[in-house]
Amino acid sequence: FARDRLEEHDLPGAVLALERYVTNHPEEGAVEDFLGDLYVSNGDLHDAEVLYRAELEDYPLSHDLHIGLGKLYLVENRLSEAISQFQEALPDVDAVYYLVECHLRKGDLAEFRDATRRNAEEHPSDLDAQMDAAELFGTLYRPRDAALEFQRALALSPNSLEALQGLALAQSDEGALPNALATLTRCLTLDSQNYGCLNALGMLDIESGHFSDARQLLEQAYALAPEAPEALVSLGRLDDAQGQWQTALTEYDRALYVWPYDADAYV
Repeated sequence: FARDRLEEHDLPGAVLALERYVTNHPEEGAVEDFLGDLYVSNGDLHDAEVLYRAELEDYPLSHDLHIGLGKLYLVENRLSEAISQFQEALPDVDAVYYLVECHLRKGDLAEFRDATRRNAEEHPSDLDAQMDAAELFGTLYRPRDAALEFQRALALSPNSLEALQGLALAQSDEGALPNALATLTRCLTLDSQNYGCLNALGMLDIESGHFSDARQLLEQAYALAPEAPEALVSLGRLDDAQGQWQTALTEYDRALYVWPYDADAYV
């Protein structure tokens, strides 16, 4: 119901519905996580922080909670607290992406980069270390280095969906589109409902001019998580590629409605 409200551009209605639900079902952590994310989207940062912190008392090892709280602190420019939360979320691939942003703002990105790379070199059989380095290079727009690290990660864990998605993005950035297609096809063979791989394959189809295939994939991704901005931004890019700039503007606006802190949608 809350996701239906989001599709209708009724974020306050989605928040109200979840608030009522968690009052009667306080044991359902996943729903509370969702409510916290919607609080942040709606600008209710204090309520989100209170909820996340209360949940962490019950689920101190939850990567999703640490990511949520870290993103909140990043929005508020509380860098030290954000870094602490994202470090607690490691080896989550999103955590590395946000750590790069934090250290860039803090001014010590070079030190973070060198430490992450050194850790991967010193622990070649550690999957998490290779994934951290791979995501780091991907975020820094170094696709060759990222592809090599993701391949090392896949040598350790051939069915890692995160590594397959990351490798495909790096291959696409390098212009190796057939390789990226093969990697994403494998990812979706393992999990046909993987949001990230569906979105990445949709973007690849846009680049290849396969617009109808792209729309089908991106709409499937959007249906899985209408509260996430990535598929909406990709749908905007699809419309833009087809010369439908007014529809593209609508899609970008929808992405900003569900997550008003998304740089890609603003650009």
